[in-house]
Amino acid sequence: MKRFKWILPFALLATLVPTHFAEASEFNFSVTTIIPDNQRDPNKTYYDLVLEPGETQTVEMLLQNDTESDVVIAPTIHSATTNVNGVVEYGSNEIEADETLQFPLEEWVSTEEEIVVPAGGEFMLPLQIEMPDEAFDGVIAGGITLQEQRESKDATANEGDQAYLSKMSMPMLLVLFYNKTRILFNQH
Repeated sequence: MKRFKWILPFALLATLVPTHFAEASEFNFSVTTIIPDNQRDPNKTYYDLVLEPGETQTVEMLLQNDTESDVVIAPTIHSATTNVNGVVEYGSNEIEADETLQFPLEEWVSTEEEIVVPAGGEFMLPLQIEMPDEAFDGVIAGGITLQEQRESKDATANEGDQAYLSKMSMPMLLVLFYNKTRILFNQH
């Protein structure tokens, strides 16, 4: 019973100690893919497109900003890679491309290097796709990473320079097909 007398005051004291809550990171923008007519499955929210050799097409993403400040976003294009666990990575990473990669996505899809989505506004981000001239079986797969650039509080930046701290990124999947031929992999 003596132990209980000591535990109760400490338990009450612990409830009075202020605690710090961590805030969850949130995106300051939302993305809606505008699905074109040549989408293989219109129920998918990522681009899954069938295109002819040499065909060009522009697809769009609607970026919306519901905050009271402008949002700066740096879009980048990346080929899909596979990590050491066999999981496909569609975003920016340090994985070296395999020597068998014939069509790196970043050579066939382009977009703006940096955009500003105005406070309380929206921005239609165009993605220009240019398919290779030669026909192929399989897919060109990768992602578009939308990385929010937030101003750094770093005091080392020179006066007049803007330093950005990249904190949040959102990968969006893009798959391009020439045809729907199923590829069988060599399982040796």
